[in-house]
Order: sequence, then C-alpha cells, then structure tokens
Amino acid sequence: MANKLLDSQFFKAAAGYAKTVARSCSEKELSPLIFLAGLVLAARLQSDAEGAGQVNRRLSQIEPLLVEQALELPDETIEPTDEKLPLSPILKEAIGASEGDLGSFIDKLIGSLHPLSLSDNHLLELLVPYIPAYLSDSPEQEVNGDIFAAAAFAAFETGVFAHMPGLSAHFSLNQVYLEAMVERVFDGRRPVQGGKADQLKWDQDLSQALKKGKDESERIISALNLGLTTGASIICDQATAYHEAGHAVVSWVLRPEIPVNQILVKREKDYDGVTVYDGDSPHFQRGKRHDYLVSLCISLAGRAAQALKYGLEDIDTGASSDLESATKRAWASIAYYGLDPEFGPIDLSVFKEPSGWLFDEAQKRLQVVMKEAAARSDQILAENWVHVEVIAAELIAKGELNFEEFVARLSTHGLEDMAGVVEATNIPLKREVEFSRSSGSYQTPEGVVRYETGDAIVRDENGDTWPVSRTVFDRLYRPFMGVKFGEDGQYHKVESTVRALQLSETSRVDMKAGRGVLLGEKGDWIVDYGSGDLAIVNVDAFARTYRVI
Repeated sequence: MANKLLDSQFFKAAAGYAKTVARSCSEKELSPLIFLAGLVLAARLQSDAEGAGQVNRRLSQIEPLLVEQALELPDETIEPTDEKLPLSPILKEAIGASEGDLGSFIDKLIGSLHPLSLSDNHLLELLVPYIPAYLSDSPEQEVNGDIFAAAAFAAFETGVFAHMPGLSAHFSLNQVYLEAMVERVFDGRRPVQGGKADQLKWDQDLSQALKKGKDESERIISALNLGLTTGASIICDQATAYHEAGHAVVSWVLRPEIPVNQILVKREKDYDGVTVYDGDSPHFQRGKRHDYLVSLCISLAGRAAQALKYGLEDIDTGASSDLESATKRAWASIAYYGLDPEFGPIDLSVFKEPSGWLFDEAQKRLQVVMKEAAARSDQILAENWVHVEVIAAELIAKGELNFEEFVARLSTHGLEDMAGVVEATNIPLKREVEFSRSSGSYQTPEGVVRYETGDAIVRDENGDTWPVSRTVFDRLYRPFMGVKFGEDGQYHKVESTVRALQLSETSRVDMKAGRGVLLGEKGDWIVDYGSGDLAIVNVDAFARTYRVI
C-alpha cells in the first residue's frame, strides 16, 4: 500500500537536503538525525507552509538534538541532491510506523534520538516495578500505553502516589476507564507488590508521551492518556452493546416474525454498532399503521436502553441516525399516508408551500406520536430488561451475535430476576387429557406449540386446548380416581406455587427446546413453572385458574 508521506513534495525535498547533509558529513546512510536536519532545511527553504509548520512546532525539540550531536546545518545556498543513499533501520521503521503522517514521523525521529531514561522522572521509577506483571513471556515485548496505564493504576491502588494529591485525584476520577481497560485487556490482573523490571523496552508512542509536559506529573498523565483512551473505547463499546441489545430485544418482542440476523458492536467508519434484520422478509415490506408504529419503537429502543442502563445524563449522539429515520417515518405516516387517525386522512404533499395550519397540526401530532413510541419502547425494555442484560453481556464479551445465538440467549431464562413478579397458586380444576400418539404442533391462542409423542394434550371446560410436555405434566398433574396415570382421561393440576408476571405491554416467550413461541398481549400473564418452563396465560384464564398470593 502506498505511503502518502513518501509521495509528498515536502518529504522528497527534505530527503534531498538530508542526502546533501550526509555527504558533507561523510555519512553512508540516512539516519534519523540526518533526516531531521533535512527537515529543518526544507522548512527554511521550501514554500510548503504546512510541512514547515509541522517542523517549526518541534524546533525546540529538534535543535538541541542537532547541537548535542555537533551537527551544524549548511548555509542557505545548499541544494538538495538525488544521490541514492540507504536508509538506516530505525529510519525505515519510523517511516513505516508513521502511517503517512508527517507530524507522527517527526515525533518518531525525535523519540529514537532521545531514549527514555528513568532518571528523567522519579515518579516513573515508582511504578516501573509493577510493569512485569502485565508483560507476556516474550522477551521482545515492548511496554505500550495499556501496560503502562495498568501498572500505574496498580501503583495508585497500593498508595504509591498518596503524596501526590493532583495525580491521585486524576486516577480516582478516571478509575472507571482504567478498571475497564484492566478487566478487558489483562483479565483484571492486579499485582499488589512490585516485581523486577530489568531492561524494559518502551514503544515509541509511550516514549513520546513520557517526554511531554513540564513536570513529572504532567508526563505521567500524558502517558496514562494512552491507556485511558483504550478504557474509554471499551466503555463506549459497552454502551453500544446495550444500545444494540435494546433495538434487538424490542424487535424480537414487537415483530417476532422478522429475524434479527446479526448484532455487531464494531467500530466502523459510519457506525459503532449495528443490528441487522432480515430485509428480504415479506413482513419487512408491509406498510400498515401497526408496522409504522412498531418501527418507531424499535428505532428509539437503542437510545432508551442506554438511558435505562446509564441514566438520561449519559445518553449521547450515537442515536442521531435512529432519531432521524424514526422522525421521517412518523412524519410520512402522519403527513402523507393518512395513517394517523387524530390528524386524519390528509396528504400534505399536494400543497405547494410546506406551511400553514395543517402543517402545524401535523407537527404537533408528530411530537405526540414520537413520545408515545418512546414511552412504549421504555415499557417493553423495562419488562424485558433481563433479556437486554443477557444480550448486552454477550455482545461485550464476543462483539457479535448471529441469529441462532441471539434467539438461544433469550429462551433459557425464568422470571426470578424480573421486576413486578408475584407468586400465585393454581386452583386444582378438572381437565380432560389425551396423550399424543405422534409428534406434531398445536395452534393455541398464544401461538403454535410443538409436541412430541407421549406429551399431554390438555382441554379445559371452555374447549381451549394446549400441549404440555410429558416431563412437566408428570410433575404438575395427577389423575382422578379410576384413571391410571398415563392413560387418557380426567386429571387435575397439583396445587403448587408459581411465579407470574402480568404484562402491561406486548411480550413474547420462547419455549424451551424450540417447542414454540408464545405471544402475550397487555393484561396477559407469563407463568413460570420452574426449571425454565414458561407459558403465557390470557387474563381471563388466569383469573379462573390462579390465585395471587
């Protein structure tokens, strides 16, 4: 891949001047010191203001190095030369590591000529013994910003910087970022005692950072910022995980027929994370009012999940595209498609001027509809928060989930961690039971349920029928007199205590072992029989068959 630094005219001019300097010094290759001299000459003699500015901002660092090595610059009559000279290994490394940026290249040249010395910073000597705990077994490993920040944080926790109130305060204020970095990068390792630190190798970015600032504390903070950047990125990824989990869970609840194909927490050019739905699904192309309202809730769910997890003060601009798309869809449904009964069957696109009383009324409805969608999204997330936490935790750990992984994570949890759960006992009513002779599926009011050979098909006094797995049936039901257990006939449910949650919003239950998906409406109850066996019972049936304790 081309390096834009090598292609720049300023770099080429500096290389020409450096070759002339090398020839005057009888040097056989271009070194970092010689090239710095070429850069200074190019800044003086060339018309490239940007390149000259990059050099001049670092003259206070460059000139002492030239003086220290007794390298005098030629007068202004010097001409660049095209003579071919090899590059020293350090110069080659600096060019390759600069990623095409002139400023970074100059910093790396300066760093290579001014190696880090522990004697330059007494505070650095205090934390160095904590570094070996974060090094791998490789003798070639360099100390980078993350290793330095982890060691500095370990030193802070053991009181090394107690005599430095400013530095101690800085560690305290940034503790959440440091802890996140140590947890993710180093599996939470925390050495409590120092170890030996012989012949450490410092990477160039860290070396440069440790030379910035006017005093020891400033230089420690400059280097610490490298690890803080990693920690801040990790914290940002965690917020993104909750954001994407919010989108996915609300979609899973409100439009279960459309798969969530993939969820990613990954920094790309245009996004930090993304939830990918099955865009080819025929359900995805529907234009009903219900679909528009559902899409608003899903779009607003990412922002809502972040707010529920971290508070309104911590919501950020990451949801701007969600808000934009939701607002456009809501406006189209109200102003153009006549899908809002409050505003009426009006298409504002027939008016040449987008203003006037009707437009004002449509904008008022827009705000109401958006607020209603946000409130509904909040409610769904609150009732399904345990699922959001599960999905977010997986995304934080893995960075992505596919369709099967997503659904699997949502089908294995009971109600024990859900807010609003009550205990109830069942009324032991008589039921007609048949045992299936083959496998199949049954359409219940709440959804299609698959059953296996030997499972129980239970019918109540109203004729409503539902399958019960044999394992659950054997635990919860007993035959009436004269019926042998396992034979068709009358049974009653043993009185027992269950957990139950009444829904104030639409919800869904993915049954164990892929037996089916149940959809509940407002007022229905989710019943947890234990061992991960869940069911949805409509409000009337629950009132007939359960007593809330």
